[in-house]
Amino acid sequence: MQKMTKVRKKNLFFMAALSLGLPGSLFLIACLLVRYTKNSEKVKIPENTLETIQERTAQNISEKVPKKTVTGNTPDENSQLSETNHTETNQAKKKTGRNNTFETIPATIRVCIRSDHYENELHDSISITSDAPWTLFEAEENSSNLNDRKEIQKFGKEEVFSVSSADFSCGTHLIAVPSEGNGFYFPELQRDIPKPEYEGEIYLYVEKDGLFVVNEVELETYLKSVVASEMPSSYPMEALKAQAVCARTYAVRRIEAQKNKNSFSDLDDSVSFQVYNNQIVSDASAHAVDETKGEILPFSEALYYSTAYVPGSEFMKVPDAEDSDKKDSVSDESDEEFWKMPCFNAAYSKTECLNSTYHDLDLSDNEVFDASLKALPDENAEYGSLWVRWHTVLDVSSVLAQLKQQSGEEFSFLEHIEVSKRSSTGQANELLLGGNGRAIRIEGEYEIRSVLAPKEIPVCLNNGQEITGLTLLPSAWLSIEPYDSQTGKLFLSGGGYGHGTGMSQCGAAAMAEEGADYRKILDYYYGESELEHVKDL
Repeated sequence: MQKMTKVRKKNLFFMAALSLGLPGSLFLIACLLVRYTKNSEKVKIPENTLETIQERTAQNISEKVPKKTVTGNTPDENSQLSETNHTETNQAKKKTGRNNTFETIPATIRVCIRSDHYENELHDSISITSDAPWTLFEAEENSSNLNDRKEIQKFGKEEVFSVSSADFSCGTHLIAVPSEGNGFYFPELQRDIPKPEYEGEIYLYVEKDGLFVVNEVELETYLKSVVASEMPSSYPMEALKAQAVCARTYAVRRIEAQKNKNSFSDLDDSVSFQVYNNQIVSDASAHAVDETKGEILPFSEALYYSTAYVPGSEFMKVPDAEDSDKKDSVSDESDEEFWKMPCFNAAYSKTECLNSTYHDLDLSDNEVFDASLKALPDENAEYGSLWVRWHTVLDVSSVLAQLKQQSGEEFSFLEHIEVSKRSSTGQANELLLGGNGRAIRIEGEYEIRSVLAPKEIPVCLNNGQEITGLTLLPSAWLSIEPYDSQTGKLFLSGGGYGHGTGMSQCGAAAMAEEGADYRKILDYYYGESELEHVKDL
């Protein structure tokens, strides 16, 4: 009855409009346009927003408790990884489309400075000094505007101010303001360089359990340190420029995501987001940022990682004329387009060319993947990265301890462990563990790498070099040897470093060395898309 009434009302509306002649028809058209606009607004896709690692972890735990999903994070040997719990493929990113183009963005970014070796967000205490006089302020009580501040004390050159959460009441906000053109140092903070300088202002938020330390710094200044910390300055300039665009995109989207949240910072300075001020800003990293000023990718974020898994040379050959007749419809594209296929996550290399034989090879089978892993990679693969192949031997007791700590699941002993599901590219997506007469599954590459984190167990790289302190397994392109419960040891081997989504930094360097500019590199990894320009930075 309601539907019939609506139809009748519409008919009456049309008849009334038509009876008025031309004015009525124009009025009708205007009404229809308004209605169309309203309907369009109703189906408008909301803008994508970013999530912090902590938010993603909480969501995974709440959604996957029955499957015992766990998470973690890790630094690279050169802090060359923006590590996130992310399963979106490059192809899905290309379908996402554009977000809003920023005409202007905030000139600064708020970076949470974590404690020694990036272990915690909160500091028990912190010491601050500067090479020039500076002033300490306190935000006015009951004011949400930190610009409403009162001066507490002036400090001379190299004079140190030390503070703990016990020195002020909970909720106190302190602001350290440097002399113009100068920055701050944290004398006791442990980073890879002895005395990193932090330009901009330092905010100290006194909490019950410690201090939040936040550096508000100009965005472009921040990016110069990020590029230096995330990619070696010895890499080709075009690779550094590509890194700068990725880093700016990530930072801008973080600012966007946090602008309406009651948060002290936009991101932190660890691999959970982007590494900041862990290496000295070089002329090369600064130039890369300056040369790409205002350029961002039209995505919700631009992830990147150190190096991908590259299949062994037994699956590689340069196609000749005979091969062209053997290619199927999928691999019938040009070499350039073929390389862009996001499922490969492989690097650009002069001596490598994947043909349809590899394209059709399904690495989801453990035996096929293991065979490809044992084959030697091309010496130029991933810009000669030592992470192309690695191996380690874990104590099962430490794996079970990590499993209990991160998932709450407890085994007194382990009877069986295997990769029970892989993607077609060979990346482990599910891990099956059995013990005490039951079995559980760990899902997700990030979660698997967390359970199998080596930590203080050395990981041996392609040249025999050993790396310790990894809080994630280097990658989920891993092979597990048949487990013997009598030994209590777990023998793992693998290839690549990172989540494998977005731009491979080693691959970008290889492309740059072969003459590709940064735009071609970004097109290669993220799909052809016009870079957005952010004005008035």
